[in-house]
Amino acid sequence: MPKGTRAKAGAGSITIHGYRMMTRKGHPIAGKNGQVFEHRVVLYDSIGPGIHPCHWCRIPVSWERPHRLGALVVDHVDTDKLNNDLANLVPSCVMCNITRHEWWEAS
Repeated sequence: MPKGTRAKAGAGSITIHGYRMMTRKGHPIAGKNGQVFEHRVVLYDSIGPGIHPCHWCRIPVSWERPHRLGALVVDHVDTDKLNNDLANLVPSCVMCNITRHEWWEAS
């Protein structure tokens, strides 16, 4: 499915960056408007709130610290942004997520 187009009915939409966005009003990690990335919902619903070790370096990361060091970033192991199967999603720190994807794209 091309980026920025609507997903099948009820499945949300694809952002310009290639992630599936969905509406989950009342979900603990959803925005005020109920919007949340599908991969974040899948992993959150599996591992729950709180602090978790980064899959790659083991430092503690948290859902409660968005967009800064210490934030939990959901990493797609196979780098497919639409593969939101739980087996493909791991908690990551910001630095591991950035450097791992830079390495992946350079190879």
